[in-house]
Amino acid sequence: MTMNTYTQWLNLDFDPFVPGAKSRDFYCSGQRQNLLDQIVEFSLYSNAMIAVIGPLGAGKTTLATNFCDRFADEAVCVKVAAALFMSQSQFLETLQDALGFKPMGSSDSNSSIEQICRYAAELDLEASSLILIIDDAHELSDEVLHLLTKLLVSCVDSSIHALLFGENQLDSLLQSTLTIDAKERIAVFPLDGFASEETQEYIRFKLATARFTKELPIDSGIVGAIHKSSHGMPGAINSLVVDALNAAAPVSEPDEFADIAPIYSGD
Repeated sequence: MTMNTYTQWLNLDFDPFVPGAKSRDFYCSGQRQNLLDQIVEFSLYSNAMIAVIGPLGAGKTTLATNFCDRFADEAVCVKVAAALFMSQSQFLETLQDALGFKPMGSSDSNSSIEQICRYAAELDLEASSLILIIDDAHELSDEVLHLLTKLLVSCVDSSIHALLFGENQLDSLLQSTLTIDAKERIAVFPLDGFASEETQEYIRFKLATARFTKELPIDSGIVGAIHKSSHGMPGAINSLVVDALNAAAPVSEPDEFADIAPIYSGD
């Protein structure tokens, strides 16, 4: 099916289940709210390196975006998308570019680290801090992780923080790569799937962002099957809900006159 017929059927403002949907509203279940509160506590008030891990579709990128939006006034949040085979210099260039720094004309990583630390120290004097948010962090190389650790150690305590979002292998990557001292500063938070009732509330919430507030158009048995198949992971829920809503949408009657051109009489 090339288009989602349920958007017209339910008179939705937009399709809330497609990736990058227009709504920036964030569904935060009780469990995830507790997780977010813990992340906030560590991010703003400790010098720990924080890792949020979960499978593909767990909602890590959504959580990272919400974190940035929520604390835009209290800290400078800089998002960096990690990439496979990213080198130390490429990581630093990406970070400096995100901060709006001019190129230093030097490939020396120590000079770049000093520049970032000076900026973080200035923020600290203004009762603010620098938070590096790294998405797809499981793709970081050993050398970039070592560089990141060096950056955190070099800066004044509490002036700079690192928040890493990645798939489950990120945990073992950190444990096998970092030094004992660095590992003692790691706080790892698993991002689990929704509980059964949370899956139903999530679907209801997503529809409400597109201005649909009536009863769910799919029955509880289908919702239960969606939860079971998705393991409560938002990405999988979205895909399964699209299929369920399209299947539930009434089939529109074809217009038997649609292909007949009008006939004119006279001159």
